[in-house]
Amino acid sequence: MAPEREFPFTEEELRRAAGEVTDALLADLPAPEDCAHSFSPDFEEAMAPLLRRQRLRQERREHLRRAACVLLALLLGGGVWLASDQQARAGFLAWVRESLENAVYLISGHRAEDVLPETAPSCRFTWLPEGYRLGDSGFPEAGHHRFTAALTAEDGQDAFFSCEINRADWALSLDYDESYQVRTVSVGEESGELYLCPDGSRPTSLVWQAEDGGLVLCLTGYLSGEEILAVARSVVLER
Repeated sequence: MAPEREFPFTEEELRRAAGEVTDALLADLPAPEDCAHSFSPDFEEAMAPLLRRQRLRQERREHLRRAACVLLALLLGGGVWLASDQQARAGFLAWVRESLENAVYLISGHRAEDVLPETAPSCRFTWLPEGYRLGDSGFPEAGHHRFTAALTAEDGQDAFFSCEINRADWALSLDYDESYQVRTVSVGEESGELYLCPDGSRPTSLVWQAEDGGLVLCLTGYLSGEEILAVARSVVLER
């Protein structure tokens, strides 16, 4: 009497059966030329944002590669001059900017010789516009590389703040189009860029540096240029 098998089928039998089932299923499928399908306008409209985001991601990667080349040229051309002129270095922005359709991308201007802080500081505000109060704040990630805070508005148009280490992988995306006014501004003794939407229909953003470019701070919300600068100038870094 043949010994009873532990499993009813061998691996070879299962493999052969799986192939036969696959062939049978494929045989039941219609030919590719019979699969033409027209998507409904509602479906195409729903998919349009997803397809557009995918295209923007691909274009963004290409723009970031170009920005990296610009960054390298800046560092090679300006590195010696900046290292020998502290005042000039203070006016040198710690990022490289690339605009693309409805957004502007900032990537780190971190250089190998830059000495970066180990952690981001906690931050407090000594002034907020009328109708705003400090909401949730703190370090959202382990390592304390980034401090964030929400400035909650009575009308629901909250503003958002971040302070993070200008590491080589730092990047930031902001609302932007041709109507925006971009201005170089001073926040205390540090340099920054103000992205101002003249009609107030889109957020205004301010990005500036601290600790000799080792930190990048960002404040964005539906605030006037004067208000957002006043809030930025009220930020106190606490170690």
